[in-house]
Formats: sequence, C-alpha cells, structure tokens
Amino acid sequence: MKTSAKKILLISLTATLMLGNFALPACAQSSEGSVPRFNIFTPYSHTQTYNQDYYLLDIKNDTKGGTFNDPVSANPGDILTFSVYYHNGVTSTVANNTWIKISLPSTNGTQIVSTAYLWADNAENATPNNPITESGTVNLSSQGRLQYVTGSTKWYPNQSDSTYNSSTAFLYSQTGDEIIATGINLGSINGCWEYSGYVNFQVRVIGYITPTPVPEQPAPPPSKIVTGANSIAVSAAEAAGASGIVIIFLYFLLKNSPWFAKIKFNSYIFAERMKNII
Repeated sequence: MKTSAKKILLISLTATLMLGNFALPACAQSSEGSVPRFNIFTPYSHTQTYNQDYYLLDIKNDTKGGTFNDPVSANPGDILTFSVYYHNGVTSTVANNTWIKISLPSTNGTQIVSTAYLWADNAENATPNNPITESGTVNLSSQGRLQYVTGSTKWYPNQSDSTYNSSTAFLYSQTGDEIIATGINLGSINGCWEYSGYVNFQVRVIGYITPTPVPEQPAPPPSKIVTGANSIAVSAAEAAGASGIVIIFLYFLLKNSPWFAKIKFNSYIFAERMKNII
C-alpha cells in the first residue's frame, strides 16, 4: 500500500512539474439558462498567463523577430503577424455561428490602427449588433500602409496553450481571406479553455512613394473666332499691316522680272494719258 501511494504521489508531482503554468484553469461554471461569454478572464495578457485571456488582437513583427504586443514598430518591407484570439469562457455552453473580422485600413500614414471584431448569435457579451472589439496599432518609421498577404490566414482551434498545433481548414469552403472583408464564420465554439483558439494572418508594410509632379503646360492662346461684323477678332489694322508686308515682299521679289517691268511701263503710259485728259 505504501509503495502504491508513493507511486501515485510521484506521478502527481511529476505531472504538476511538467505542466507548471500550462495547467488549464477552471472555466466559469454554467448554471441553468447559462449562455456563452467570450474572453471574460481579465486582465488580458500578451503572453500566456494563468487564468487570463489573451488580448482579442495582438501583433508581432516577424521581420524584426519580436513578440506579440501592442503597439508594435515597423519599417517599409517588414512582415507582421496579426493574431485574433477567442475563448468561450462558460463551460457546457456552445457559441453558435461565431464570427471574427478585421478592419485593416488601406490608407497611408505613420500610425496605422486596425480593429478586430468577435461575435456569435447567442453570446451574452458579443452579439452581431454589439461585438467585442479590440484595436491594434502599428507605428511606422516613415509614411506607408499595410497590405494583407493573400492566402496567409490560418486557423488554430482548440488550443490548450500558445504553442500552435497544425492549422485547420476553415469551415464552409472559406479561404480565410474573408477576414478583412465580410469576416470568417468559425461555426460552434464550446465553452472552456481547451476550445479556445486563434486566427492568424500576415500583412506587409508598403512604403509610400511620392508621386512625381507633372509640370504645368502653358495655356494655349485664345482662338480668333469670327461671329459677325461687331465681334470680329481680326482688327482692320492687323489686316492692313499684314497686306502691306505682303505687297512689299512681292515688289522686291518681282521687280526685276520682264513682265513686271512691262506692267510698270504700261502703268506709266496710262498715268500720263490720264494727266493729259484731266
């Protein structure tokens, strides 16, 4: 009997030492009429802490090798991981039609704020009309924006700790890219720690490129439009000046030609005759 008791005690101590802080705490006990409630164990934590939920939204800089935090710093070209956490904290309840979603701004700036949403049809504290929300901030070293990496979203359901088992395919033929649009339907989530989970995805920091200014083109001269005698755009002085220039040019061009000389002679004879008549 003593030997058996010692073996049981040794096994118990070994299990306790191996589990340490990873032993799962108790969930909120349900009673008749209990309904699901999400992420109820506060204060929230960025790291695994006994009997505390993670933040709904956490971010880490994969390029810099950082840990999950909020806010985080980043440079253009960095790759970031966004993690959305959920936990139905009421045992023996089921959260029906559970959804998560991220609002990821596409605008440029040096401080980008994204927001995560969590709700279920029958959750007491996270309804479709009043979901749980959490914002996360990325501080950029220069102007830039966040670009979602298509196909990067992974689902890690039923996690007892933060080591992330293999990801699971999304329900209802979803790809995961819906997280930044209509949201992802995670289906039914049972109550207690072992059914908590994460949805992670990546974004890329895109640096802002200042557009090259386009030089201004000079305005074209106003068109000269003739609409009538009172609104003619070409003045009489302009016409007379242009005609005089043309006449002088033709005179010097043609004065030495034989036929032009004949014209001048005939004009002279005509003029002399006119004087005699007058």
